[in-house]
Amino acid sequence: MKKRGQFFLIAALIIISIIMGFNTVYNSASANKPDIKATKLAETIKYEATQVINSGYMNNKKDQILNNINSLIKSYAQSNPDVEINIIEEDSDNTFSHKVFQDNKPNQPDIKVGTISKGNNKITVTLSPGLSYTFDNTAAVHDLYVIVKKEGNDERFIAAR
Repeated sequence: MKKRGQFFLIAALIIISIIMGFNTVYNSASANKPDIKATKLAETIKYEATQVINSGYMNNKKDQILNNINSLIKSYAQSNPDVEINIIEEDSDNTFSHKVFQDNKPNQPDIKVGTISKGNNKITVTLSPGLSYTFDNTAAVHDLYVIVKKEGNDERFIAAR
């Protein structure tokens, strides 16, 4: 009799574990690797544009700075057709300009109307509802802020520098 009771006990445990196994839910999520192209591109553009600004001031060619930056950004937009490059410039008279460069647009950049607010050594740029970026305001004579957006595969990568 004892062996028969053990058999039924083990059989009951096996049946209970099978039923519990059916009730278990396994959740899994897969994520694509982050695309660092936008980040690297924003860093490179910021560095190159800063060099253009410094060169313009060092060589006393301040009037050519904006044209040189525009041609630099246009070349980056042409070599990276899948990204949108936003440039926010602040001149020495504290005026802002916001330009958007894309390869699929005409030669002239789009002048975007966004909200740019300044205060507490911060500059907040609002491109659209829900898309605002805050930058530290430096004491530089000519500041430049870069926002690179790359969309694809139902994902959006944004890098702000």
